[in-house]
Amino acid sequence: MGTDNLVVASIHSGQDTGGQSWRLKQAFDRHAPGWTFRAMNQRQTYINYPTDLPWRRRAAEELAREADVIHWHNGYATARVLKMTDKPAVTHHHGTMFRSDPNRFVAEQRLFGGIGLVSTLDLWLLAPDDTVWLPAPYRIDALLDMRAKARPDKMEEVENLRKRWPRDG
Repeated sequence: MGTDNLVVASIHSGQDTGGQSWRLKQAFDRHAPGWTFRAMNQRQTYINYPTDLPWRRRAAEELAREADVIHWHNGYATARVLKMTDKPAVTHHHGTMFRSDPNRFVAEQRLFGGIGLVSTLDLWLLAPDDTVWLPAPYRIDALLDMRAKARPDKMEEVENLRKRWPRDG
């Protein structure tokens, strides 16, 4: 497997925690245009992040089969459901599940030969030899836009922050 024209699939039978699948899709589309990155999550969060592909079990199985690398969320539960534990993979941990039992998740990633990613430094500190910190892939200007929309009463603070982080075109 070379690094040109890779197909990466982010598949989760749960929700898109923090909109990370969607943001990763946008990042890959922008910074790795020769790669194909598709994302699919079974459930929405209350924030209702955009989605790439709607969840369909058969479509998830097909997407996993066609991928060169799979990005699983919060362990290998979805990989087991789809019977795709043999694919090259990263498993991305986002919080409570990993905090509750990091040893279990590290053992699982070793069993399947995957790479463990964590979204926050506190998670990384639980297993620094077995995980890589991958901060949430957000553009600061997008977060500022979200905050401005959600809290118009905080526009002064948003505008002060915006001066520190110019728009990312």
